Amino acid sequence: MARTRQTELEQDPIVEALVPDPAAGPPQTVVLRGHLGRSTSAREWRLYLTPALDHYVVIPEDEILHTCRLPDEQTTLVWVPRDLSLQQTRVVPKNVATEFLQGAIVGDHLAAAELAPYASMTGPQVVRGSLPATITPAGPCHTWMTCGGGGGGTLR
Repeated sequence: MARTRQTELEQDPIVEALVPDPAAGPPQTVVLRGHLGRSTSAREWRLYLTPALDHYVVIPEDEILHTCRLPDEQTTLVWVPRDLSLQQTRVVPKNVATEFLQGAIVGDHLAAAELAPYASMTGPQVVRGSLPATITPAGPCHTWMTCGGGGGGTLR
């Protein structure tokens, strides 16, 4: 006895967005996970990788292939090209930056005059750098993603 379907089958939105031509196969992408927010530039977005919002990557809007908001975790999955180089920013408290400069090794190698500009630092310090958008699976996640603040993969 043949079963009859009550609803018509539909392609999932992510497949529609990323694999418009099934013959071409899936694109080379990675999935990042975090809190999506506006950037200082109109055509860029920030993906905050920690709940404290002190570590983020800047993603050009035209490089974002697909997004999906996760309802339970209040984070967003963002698909980007695998070969995309991302600018990352970490904001560290002033005391962490200045404590490093007060260590014995620094004191042995730098004169007090060379350290003087750093003594007046106030507020959080911003550390920036670039990283490729490559993801390594880790923990209980079975997908390629970075988990902002818990479980999943790590950004390397």
